[in-house]
Amino acid sequence: MCEIINKLNVELLAKADKEKTLEEKMLQLMENYEHQSQEMRQQVQEQNEQMQRILQHLYIQCIMSAPSPSITIADEIEHHVDDAQVDRSHDMSKDH
Repeated sequence: MCEIINKLNVELLAKADKEKTLEEKMLQLMENYEHQSQEMRQQVQEQNEQMQRILQHLYIQCIMSAPSPSITIADEIEHHVDDAQVDRSHDMSKDH
């Protein structure tokens, strides 16, 4: 009977040690997961910030390189007036 009790105690201690080891591994996995999740969130945030800076830079370049609307309108009016004058002079030369 004593042998059976000792054997059961040994098995119980082994199971307790195994359970403790599994708990420690689970805690380590959870810590690793949380650390990796935080790193990924930080990387995504950094990428988002970098994308915002790129978009702002492109927007500023677009604004700086775009012609002023008032100049464009004035150029268009002048261009149409020149075309009209050329057409009239061309028509006049045909009449004479």
